Amino acid sequence: SAVVDLLQSAGADFPWHPRSLRSSVQACDLQGVQNALAKLGGAADNALCRVDTEGASLLHYCSKNAMQSEASALASLLIQSSAEPVLDLQDSAGRVPLVLAVACGVNAFDAEEGNVSDTVLTLLVAGASLDSVADFFGDYTSSLALAVAEGRCSGLVGSLLDFGADLPWHPASLCASVRASEPQAVSKALDRLGDQAEVALLRHVAEDG
Repeated sequence: SAVVDLLQSAGADFPWHPRSLRSSVQACDLQGVQNALAKLGGAADNALCRVDTEGASLLHYCSKNAMQSEASALASLLIQSSAEPVLDLQDSAGRVPLVLAVACGVNAFDAEEGNVSDTVLTLLVAGASLDSVADFFGDYTSSLALAVAEGRCSGLVGSLLDFGADLPWHPASLCASVRASEPQAVSKALDRLGDQAEVALLRHVAEDG
């Protein structure tokens, strides 16, 4: 209606409206998000940093749809457009966007895994912390570990390892290499972890005593 259009032009963002910023993010509609941001103008910052009743930001919504073809570009747009840090914002369940994107990869079909890997890589390049990945997927019985055992998510896990994640159940992880007493593998794991090596070593000591 004319009233809604007027309010939107003044910076209002109605989640129930098909052309709203949140609706466009939920639909993983990149062009729709660009249009909504343009319409919001100076009020876009508030809309971008707003969370719902479960503490989920727009980047959380985007990460839940990481299997979509435009998810990576959309995540990049949201990160670049947000005045406040959103990468490591936790929802009420303690999940950051990266965790949701990885979880999405676990449930993705083969044809969608590339989209998930691209979205995860976008979050990692932007500086997403890997701490929550270890918390949610570090266990041998985690959904990610089981998916890899089934021959899935190799590209996704490769990106996580390249950026310093240490997944104890993975053969290339620091913990696995230490347990196997393989000096060369340990050296490679330490090189790959870089600045995260100390954290991974402390985690290994805590887990193995």
